[in-house]
Amino acid sequence: MAENQINGRDILIQIDPAGGTSYKTVVCLTSNTLTNSLTELDASSKCGNKWIPGKKFESTISGEGFLVDPDTGTPTNQGFTELYDLFENRVEVSIRFGVASPTSGEAVYTGDAFIQQLELVAPDDELTTFSVTFRCTNPPFTQTVTY
Repeated sequence: MAENQINGRDILIQIDPAGGTSYKTVVCLTSNTLTNSLTELDASSKCGNKWIPGKKFESTISGEGFLVDPDTGTPTNQGFTELYDLFENRVEVSIRFGVASPTSGEAVYTGDAFIQQLELVAPDDELTTFSVTFRCTNPPFTQTVTY
């Protein structure tokens, strides 16, 4: 069986600020992460350790990137100022995490989210970067696998 290996550079975060499916790519990212968790209930006792799954999912999509394109110095397509406006106004966006054009066996994750955290980092004599975390409003994100 052949493995379906994906280059991390091909995984994108795309958002539609209007809540639809007209996604814009959050570009100039250096890394991005999809995180899912499920609460756990501690059922341990003197009879032994035991953990059971809870009912509460938590899902986030996060990314780190350059404030401007490091090659051209131009502002990004969906850059920090646009993300800041969405954060400040508590806008719920549609979000997509995955390759732009998935092939057989590749998964894409979608859902609605808001910006939970937005950070701007400006170190001395280095490129300015930002990080953003989107929290899913109705977790977990929906997984769609292409066949």
